[in-house]
Order: sequence, then C-alpha cells, then structure tokens
Amino acid sequence: MSDQTIVALDAGRSAIKVISYVQGVQKEIVIPSLVAQWENISDEGKAALAERETVEIAGQRYFCGETARIFSGVSTTVGLSDDWHDSIEYRALCLAAIKKLAHLGVPGLVNPLVIVGTPAKLYQALRTKHQEVTAQTINGTVKALSLLSITEI
Repeated sequence: MSDQTIVALDAGRSAIKVISYVQGVQKEIVIPSLVAQWENISDEGKAALAERETVEIAGQRYFCGETARIFSGVSTTVGLSDDWHDSIEYRALCLAAIKKLAHLGVPGLVNPLVIVGTPAKLYQALRTKHQEVTAQTINGTVKALSLLSITEI
C-alpha cells in the first residue's frame, strides 16, 4: 500500500466537500462555498480562530467558509456558475481545504494526489482547465474526474 496522501475535492455550488486518505486513515471536512476579502479582526482570540480559514492568493488575503460568514457577513455562495472553477474563490476554497486538513494533522500535503470532481455534463469541456487551475493552486498531482470516469483512478 502506498503512503501517498490522496485528497478528493468536490467543489460544489453550496460547499466544498473534502476527503483525505493516507496510511489507512480517512478525514472528511465540508467548507461552505463562501469567500470574502480579509478584514482585520481586533480581538486576538477571534483572529486566531479566523486564521484557520484564511488564505492568501497573489498577495490578497481571503476568509473562507464559516469565517467568511461570521466576520464578513457573506451569505451568498460563490459556486453559482458552470465556470466558477476558474475563479479566485475556487482557488481560495481549495487552499482553505488543504489548510484545514493540515490543521487536522493529515500528513503528506506537500505533494498529494488530488482528485477533483467535475460535473458530468461539463466533464469534456472543463476537465483540462479544472486540472490546470487546481494544480496551480495546490502543489500536487491533480486528476479531474466525473462519476462517469471514476474507473480512471
């Protein structure tokens, strides 16, 4: 059995669902598809909690998931179009997922095998782009699959 860490990401319209698997141990997380610009939090305790779902992309910081809802008041999810996988918000949620897995103690996140779910109706049109965007965001080997192509693993 391989010691390779496997991370499956299903970035949906309402949440990003994540499963990691390594050395027989599975961890699961769900992060609401909410992203907002970072804002300074003066309370040190709250700032420390918010840091768990705070990521940086191209020098800009973003709150993700429940942190975005609590500290920025965001309530509208970001995954509302077929091409949202090419957005800053998608990238922020991918980074937040990896960060939360690291916080849970998942090893091997420096170069995991990342499987990303792609909607079946968009699979042919978006597979390559989805893989590229995710690979640019997360350092790892990325495969985009639909449920129709699950045998490719």
